[in-house]
Amino acid sequence: MRFVALGALSFVHTLASDFPEDPLAWPTAGLESKPWTRWWWLGSAVDPKEITRELEAFSKAGLGGVEVCPIYGAEGAEPRYLPFLSKEWMAAFE
Repeated sequence: MRFVALGALSFVHTLASDFPEDPLAWPTAGLESKPWTRWWWLGSAVDPKEITRELEAFSKAGLGGVEVCPIYGAEGAEPRYLPFLSKEWMAAFE
């Protein structure tokens, strides 16, 4: 009987250790639970330096991610267009 009681107490202690110290504290927000935004790539005229700069700015603003939406181009940026789903486009997307 004594062993059963000790086993039950250790089981309860194990369960109790799974709970946070402050049960009313908010859990840490991960990237999945932060707001995301749609990011329009006009003509996919993007480059790695600007992509990095923009993503860092989005992160500092509290966003968790982006949905890339390539659309028609911007006049004057034609030489920088990346063909949709080309190797260059996929590299920029990664």
